[in-house]
Amino acid sequence: MSLLKFVKSLPADFVCAPIYKKGSKLISGTLSKGKTPLEDSHHRKYTPADAALAMRQNYDLQAIGLWTGIRGNGYVILDIDAELNIYEKLWGEDLKDAPKITSTKKNAAKFVFKIPSDRWTGLRGFGLGDRNYEILWGRQGVLKGLYPGHERTNTPEGEYTLKGDLHNVPDAPEWLIAEMKEKEDPNIIKKDRSLLSCSISAQRLFNWNNIIINSFW
Repeated sequence: MSLLKFVKSLPADFVCAPIYKKGSKLISGTLSKGKTPLEDSHHRKYTPADAALAMRQNYDLQAIGLWTGIRGNGYVILDIDAELNIYEKLWGEDLKDAPKITSTKKNAAKFVFKIPSDRWTGLRGFGLGDRNYEILWGRQGVLKGLYPGHERTNTPEGEYTLKGDLHNVPDAPEWLIAEMKEKEDPNIIKKDRSLLSCSISAQRLFNWNNIIINSFW
């Protein structure tokens, strides 16, 4: 399916972000790094039809993103930047039905969820910080199109790949919503985060021990 056909097929309640390809010139005069949304999409809600029209009129728009948060009708994206295999073991049942977006970047993926409107109060997203994942709420996440590569991890350019049904997005799991409430109640997931850190450390140790044991056989 072409990118334009994909955009036209998106759910009607998606608020879209047409994305400039890497190296294209923005209205500001600076160059896009490959994840910059069309300027007007910051100020006006673009339907899939609006986005498709903009992309037909401007060849520099070579990917499509989804605006999240209240402005984005309650969609939220869990963006795992590294150690995907560990998080899929920890959260596997909650991730398996969510649309999954990958790129040429290894061991990383995005998962799309939705939060009912009666639960939006007090929620926030956050960046990577000291974690290997971030929650996009009020920001956009790219779904399909050109991927600009990632210099720090020496990841080449390529394309985003989507697996799953965007017309059947599951509700966000409770632990994800709990993390998004952390700013309102700093005690809400301290215990959960400590357990998560221990689980990840244990999984790393298990993987390393397997490597050592297997090297002797």
